[in-house]
Amino acid sequence: MTSVHAGRDISVDIIRGIAIILVVLGHSNRGQMETMAIAPANLQFLDFIVYAVHMPVFFFVSGYFTFVSLSKRKKSIFLRSRISNIVWPYCLWSIIYCFVGHVMSSLTHVHHMVAWHQILLIGWQPI
Repeated sequence: MTSVHAGRDISVDIIRGIAIILVVLGHSNRGQMETMAIAPANLQFLDFIVYAVHMPVFFFVSGYFTFVSLSKRKKSIFLRSRISNIVWPYCLWSIIYCFVGHVMSSLTHVHHMVAWHQILLIGWQPI
């Protein structure tokens, strides 16, 4: 049963919401497991289930929206929108993250220092 409200498929929003909850649960669970010397089997099983489900759900939803977007507009317009909405913010955030990491390292101990040359590698080695 699919609910559509003003042209929006609410069932996809529900699926995304469940996947987001699974991400939060997965990160919380991993944080809990890291504080223990030996994680109980039930937390390890939960970790396996959550990480086996939430990323495939995001890929499925992303593929669905990519298909819908490509069917509505030209590929060149779609590509330009992906660059302006995904690539540009990703590059900007990586530069800001690297800069702030260097500033903070002069003030405190940084767990993982990011070298400036890593900015050039963000296409295949994300920070």
